[in-house]
Amino acid sequence: MIWQDFFVNKNLDFDEIASGVARVFGVRPDEVLVVPEQGPIDLNEKVRVLVSARKTSGDFVLYLSIVPQWSPVDLGDEFEVMFELCRLWKCESLVSSDSPSPYSWILLDDKGGRRDVTFDANELDDRERYVLSRSE
Repeated sequence: MIWQDFFVNKNLDFDEIASGVARVFGVRPDEVLVVPEQGPIDLNEKVRVLVSARKTSGDFVLYLSIVPQWSPVDLGDEFEVMFELCRLWKCESLVSSDSPSPYSWILLDDKGGRRDVTFDANELDDRERYVLSRSE
C-alpha cells in the first residue's frame, strides 16, 4: 500500500528523508529504507517504511513514494502529516489533487499553506520538467 506519492522542491539526501519519515511515522530512522526508484528490492523484517526517491527536473526536483511495510496506526489527516514533513525539510511539496488531469496538484508549504496549482503542460510534456504554470 502506497501511503503517499509527492514532489518536493528541495534536494534531500537519503539520511534527511529517512529522518523526517521516521519522525512522522513514529519509527526509528534505521527502520526506514530509502532507495532510488529502480528494480526489485530485498526487504528484511527490520524495514518498517520503504521510501523510493527519484530525481526530477524543474521547480520540483525530487519525487518520493512512501510505502509502509505494516499497517500503521491512523496517522491522522494526510495533509497535516505532509505539512510536518515540509516543516522538517523546510520545503514545499506537491500532492495529488485526485483530479483526472495529470497537471493538477496541491501545493503545501512549511507554514501550513495549501493551494491548488497546475504544472506547465508544455514543460512537462516536451521537456519532462516539473514547472508550475506561471499563471499560478
